[in-house]
Amino acid sequence: MVWLGSARWNSRWNAPRPRSKALGAVPWDDAAQAKSIGVKKLFREEGYTTLESGSIRPTLQVNGVVGGYSGEGFKTVTGSWVKAKISMRLVLNQDPERIYQLFERYVRELVGDMATVEFRKFGAGRPFRAEVGNPFVQAGLRALEAGFGKPPIAFAMGGSIPIVAPMVEITGAPCVLMGFGLPGDNLHAPNEHFPIKCFLGGARSAAAYLSEVASTVQAGSRR
Repeated sequence: MVWLGSARWNSRWNAPRPRSKALGAVPWDDAAQAKSIGVKKLFREEGYTTLESGSIRPTLQVNGVVGGYSGEGFKTVTGSWVKAKISMRLVLNQDPERIYQLFERYVRELVGDMATVEFRKFGAGRPFRAEVGNPFVQAGLRALEAGFGKPPIAFAMGGSIPIVAPMVEITGAPCVLMGFGLPGDNLHAPNEHFPIKCFLGGARSAAAYLSEVASTVQAGSRR
């Protein structure tokens, strides 16, 4: 969840400033984050902070590459094929099919007549962004504070939940995405975990959210 403002940064020092009040309030340290994932430094898109680059900006990542000889020792063998799996994070107003077509066209232009390229699409979902100012989102923030005993932080992040965008479009109802885990839980990694205290806090927050919506957000529409 994030509120986006206008794009501004300090041109004198070329030091980008967060484009939203929500992101500006997120505790963030580049050096600490780099150390936690085992790299020397974090890279960012020009004009954006590293937090923005990793949360509210489009991304393209190579998830895996297979090809050539990868056995023991060495061989002077030139691989005849290579395969890569690629995923992209889209942001609001980007069309998955359009982005796919543009990517394929660009790769084919790079390869030219030097090789044969085959593309396979495994799936796609339209992007969605929840607005922090929405009454239902505000109810979610209050519910999280009730469940965990601490003020929550509205944080932007990528996620693959393709049903959200069409569900909101068809029903016209707002969608609130509340996270109960922590950044250190290592989602989708081999050592992914979920603390019991977060599970219990999430249960309390879910119950508090239903109460918040019934008593506060929907109070004016009761009969």
